[in-house]
This record gives sequence, structure tokens and C-alpha cells, in this order.
Amino acid sequence: MRLYGSRKGSLSIASERAFTTWLSQVSEALDIVESIEDPVETIYGMLSHVKRTGVELQHEAGRIRTDRVLKYRDATRL
Repeated sequence: MRLYGSRKGSLSIASERAFTTWLSQVSEALDIVESIEDPVETIYGMLSHVKRTGVELQHEAGRIRTDRVLKYRDATRL
């Protein structure tokens, strides 16, 4: 309402602009994904600085997900 006011049709204008913006962002992301020929080669070496094993990283990811679920659950109980 701040951008388009409360007149008739302003909600339609705002939703159309939001949808158009979202579509342009998605199409840009898809263009990047389609330009990748070998995804393994693209990500190769990205985690070379990490000194933990894959199993250790999986366990850490599980702990992070569990913590987030518990925080969300506790926040919704208030």
C-alpha cells in the first residue's frame, strides 16, 4: 500500500510486478545452471579447505537441523 496506494487495482499491480521480478531472477538462475556442463568439475575443490571428513560433516548437519527444529518448536509453543 505504501508503493501503490489503496486505490482499485493497486494489489494487482503490486502482485504483477512481484511476479515479474521473481521470474526474471529465476530465469537468470536457470541460465547459470544450464551453462554448467559438468557439475562435479564445477564444485571440485570447493571444500578442500575443510579439515573434516564427509561423515563428520553429515553428523554436524544433522545436529544443526535438529537444533533448528527444536528452536522452532519452542518458539511456536509461546
